[in-house]
Amino acid sequence: MKTSGENSKNPGTQFINGTIDIATDDAMINIVTIHFTYVTAKTKNGSDNATFNTLQNIINGTYGNVTEHGADKATKLRIDSAIGLNEFFSNRNGAEELVSVKRNEGGFVHVV
Repeated sequence: MKTSGENSKNPGTQFINGTIDIATDDAMINIVTIHFTYVTAKTKNGSDNATFNTLQNIINGTYGNVTEHGADKATKLRIDSAIGLNEFFSNRNGAEELVSVKRNEGGFVHVV
């Protein structure tokens, strides 16, 4: 949970920013990470944002996860996300270069 700053388009707005790791198989070997940049409690038209509510329930522990509750008691989710491109400059090799990384970005979160 974060709050937007005073210079943002919507100052003082609470939003969720972070990632979720989803195991897609019973062995918990295939993990897919989904990144959420800016998920607010209300949608643009003012209605409740179901994705925000689901993510908030994950954060506060209402929905169980594998790490704390085990695979049998973990909440199963379906996420409809898009493929995004995270681009940034890095000088990790001594010279500044553009790094482009594909990632699953945002979308709708549904409890199965």
